Amino acid sequence: MTNDELIGALEKATADDKSLFEDAWEHLCQTSFDFRRYACTSVDDYGLTGTGRFCRFVDVGAYESAALLMVPEGCGWRIWAPAADSLQPHRATVWAARGQPMFAPFDVDAPTPALAICLAALKARHD
Repeated sequence: MTNDELIGALEKATADDKSLFEDAWEHLCQTSFDFRRYACTSVDDYGLTGTGRFCRFVDVGAYESAALLMVPEGCGWRIWAPAADSLQPHRATVWAARGQPMFAPFDVDAPTPALAICLAALKARHD
């Protein structure tokens, strides 16, 4: 799946979908050397690689945590949640942190916070 196809599928999603998040993770591993190095060799205090953490998160439905692993290193992020009785979508923004190559902030609206941050992260990585 190309980056544009993946973004299109995520934009059409109406709820968090384990297979779409797994497709996004796999896509980043295949297209970004730095991300692949993080996913495969970065080990946390519990002995898990980035991929190990991601798999645990999606297996238990912690999609927001899984999506945050896709935000480019050193970038800032924010999730805005609408009021409980609002029909407005969730919004996520990813932006370059100080000292990082500059890019315009990516604002994305989506039905869930996890979809919003996943989309913003993918767009930030592949602009």
